[in-house]
Amino acid sequence: MRSPRRFGFLVALMSLLLILAACQGSASPSAEPSESTEASESASGSEEAEASVTPRPDGPATIDAPAEVSAGSEFEVEFTGPNAQGDFIAIVPAGAEEWTNADHWFYSYVGSPGILQAPTDEGEFEIWYVSGDQDETVLAEAEIEVTAFEGSIDAPASVGTGDEFQVNWTGPDAGGDYITILAEGVTDWTNESWFYTYIGSPGTLTAPENFGQFLVWYVSGNDEVLMASDPIQVTP
Repeated sequence: MRSPRRFGFLVALMSLLLILAACQGSASPSAEPSESTEASESASGSEEAEASVTPRPDGPATIDAPAEVSAGSEFEVEFTGPNAQGDFIAIVPAGAEEWTNADHWFYSYVGSPGILQAPTDEGEFEIWYVSGDQDETVLAEAEIEVTAFEGSIDAPASVGTGDEFQVNWTGPDAGGDYITILAEGVTDWTNESWFYTYIGSPGTLTAPENFGQFLVWYVSGNDEVLMASDPIQVTP
């Protein structure tokens, strides 16, 4: 026969166990997500980011350019292509393996036809359609020959120091082309009297204040190269 003390102890023990079970059942959920939840949310965010990236346009490209142009002249290039961000058209020496900033170019987004300026050197060149991606892949190309410069300078035989005089000229009148006067033997222009060719022919120059033998230059604006000249005597 159980003693009242032992029976009371068992009843108290059972009551305690019931209270503990109730507390565990009502425990609040953890505020921190589980590792599986974090992984799921991360994967979902990554998929959304990838889905939001606009794929780069792809497709064939073509180049249609003149067979030959004169040195320093501007000419039109017709093209087709994906016209993706950064795509451009450039003229490079024949056999070149990559484009450099020295080569004239324009972005494809300007539309077809676009304008290129021929190099001042004669020779064989190529027109490239270049992808704007990191590898700058050449998608299309066409051959082109750059022939001798077509232009001339016709200045007076002599002028007095400080006098204004007119210069007749012919030439490609490409962007940045200009006419100037320099002492014979000088190789670099240093802001002597000049005018842009776009003002037309004839243009007006002012003779230097010092006398001697000079040259009137036609200068290509593409790379500051002397393309044509005519001697002129500046007298006291």
